[in-house]
Amino acid sequence: MRVMGVKLSKVPKLNPEDLTERETLLWQLIRELREKVGELTDEIARLKGEKEKPKIKPSRLEAKEKDSPPEADEASETSGEKKL
Repeated sequence: MRVMGVKLSKVPKLNPEDLTERETLLWQLIRELREKVGELTDEIARLKGEKEKPKIKPSRLEAKEKDSPPEADEASETSGEKKL
C-alpha cells in the first residue's frame, strides 16, 4: 500500500476495543478526509471536463429474486405442464 508517496509494508488490523478515544477520533478523521479527497478529485476532473466515475446502481434483478417466494416459481413452472 502506498500512502502519500510512502510505501507501507503492512497496515495492522486494529481491534476497536483496543483503541483509545483519541485513536478512534483520529481514525474517524482519516476516514472523513479520504472521502473529502475523493469528492475533490471528482470535482477537479469535472472542472477539467473529464468524465466522472460512473454511478452504478445496484441490480434490480437480485431484488426481484429475493422478493418472489419460491412456491410461486414452482407453481408457474408446473402449471404449463400437462399431466398424464
